[in-house]
Amino acid sequence: MSVRTARPGDEGLLSRLHHAVFETSVWDEKFWYNSITDDSSLVLIAEASGTPGGLIATRQILDEAEILTLGVIAIERRQGHARLLLEEALKGLEASGVTRVFLEVATDNDPAIQLYAGAGFSNVGQRKDYYGSGRPALIMEWCPGLPEHHDTA
Repeated sequence: MSVRTARPGDEGLLSRLHHAVFETSVWDEKFWYNSITDDSSLVLIAEASGTPGGLIATRQILDEAEILTLGVIAIERRQGHARLLLEEALKGLEASGVTRVFLEVATDNDPAIQLYAGAGFSNVGQRKDYYGSGRPALIMEWCPGLPEHHDTA
């Protein structure tokens, strides 16, 4: 499996892939084109044998960044794709001078919470009803260089 940076022309693929992962996705090709071409964004695609199976999108503002989305299609889950996407994104963000990375994750998404905790993310708060009524999100943070946030491998 390999990870590559998304490029113009990938916006249709990203829109379809994101919808396959998150059925309620409203992120269209325009959103993905803007993300791909925005210098403050990092969008990566995971491919296995040339077939796209996962993605991650981040946005950086000064020395902070947010993971907007991370997802792997169902048939490719539990094979390390999400971990690899996360590791590559964090390396890229750290190389860009990021000192803090934030994300939101549904409180009932145990596999994702375990993935992020294993990569050194800490729970720093909660957003009530973030994913709809009665579906809160954890706010998690990663700070490169801190002892508890060492290598994600």
